[in-house]
Amino acid sequence: MRIQHTAWALVVVAMACSSTNTSGGAAGAGGATTAATPTSGGGESGGGATAAPTTSGGPAVPWPQMSHEQKMEYMQHTVMPEMRRMFQEHDAQRFARFTCGTCHGANAREVNFHMPNGIAPLNPASIPGMFQSQDPMHVFMTQRLWPRMTALLGAQPYNPQTHQGFGCLGCHGMAGGPPAAPPAAAPGH
Repeated sequence: MRIQHTAWALVVVAMACSSTNTSGGAAGAGGATTAATPTSGGGESGGGATAAPTTSGGPAVPWPQMSHEQKMEYMQHTVMPEMRRMFQEHDAQRFARFTCGTCHGANAREVNFHMPNGIAPLNPASIPGMFQSQDPMHVFMTQRLWPRMTALLGAQPYNPQTHQGFGCLGCHGMAGGPPAAPPAAAPGH
């Protein structure tokens, strides 16, 4: 999956942020989430399959096959609570108020949760060094957050040789690059 497609998947899922956030859910042993299991409600594609995570942490229903409703539920009940917990464990003061805008920008709803959306743009040439850095934010992002978000999406991690998979630029814009334009409509709607 290309970075842009995976980032777009995050956008669609993030629409759940318009619902009331819950604070439940935490990573258990092996990184599997213990968040409440969302119901499918049938969704757009019918089927009664749940979007709850598997023991590996990815969605039980493959992301591209989820209905819009399943994606929203998965974000609300699994991704958002776990990301809130992880960010607050990293820096409780800085991330005391963790909202959709923390990752998707202050104008998240206006741009339909499109990512990247100007949050801490990165210079692609500096990304490899971040994986060697001891800076607490770099360690958090590269060793905890990125692997967990990749697993929660059921995506493959970014491979620099093939330029495929979910990586830093799935969430962060490119420093000095063109501004990301939000898509006209979310895929699968």
